Amino acid sequence: MLTPLTRELADEVAGWFVDDDEGRRRLDADFYGGVQPRWWTLVQRCANRYGWVGLAGDEHVGFVDMEVVDEEGSLTMYIRPAFRRRGLGTALLRLAAVEARAMNVPALVGHAESDYVASIRCLVAAGFLEDGRDDYGPCVQASADRYVAAAQNCPAEDGRLWRPQARRRLCRRLLDP
Repeated sequence: MLTPLTRELADEVAGWFVDDDEGRRRLDADFYGGVQPRWWTLVQRCANRYGWVGLAGDEHVGFVDMEVVDEEGSLTMYIRPAFRRRGLGTALLRLAAVEARAMNVPALVGHAESDYVASIRCLVAAGFLEDGRDDYGPCVQASADRYVAAAQNCPAEDGRLWRPQARRRLCRRLLDP
């Protein structure tokens, strides 16, 4: 089950990253966690931003973040370490697809670093198909199953140096075009 994000749930999510090195490495832990999570502010203020926390029984097991831009819902999904490898990520993505379809969002998109096999498998199990485009930087096809970002340094909005990583884009159509 997904429940809409509240300030209290955003505060709880922020604490999940404290002991999760992998989660901090894969996601922007300062965006979702930290003292003042920016995610909650965006969900609260932006009409195109949605957040849900996933429940398994009475446990909060993870979250889904969706930003709708140009008729695509771009998803970020996180599962707490104690609940990984149980199919819960796939379940949360499927529930997010139901929510998105109810909002008439035509397609969902998830990005995963090429070496993050668990994330890619989760997206595929939830009905996503690789479409080869990566909106986070220029890519060239290196092989049938791997895409490599062009080697360039890109400054982030906050001035930090951001280096494009090899990423894969997977898409799931929800509505007929």
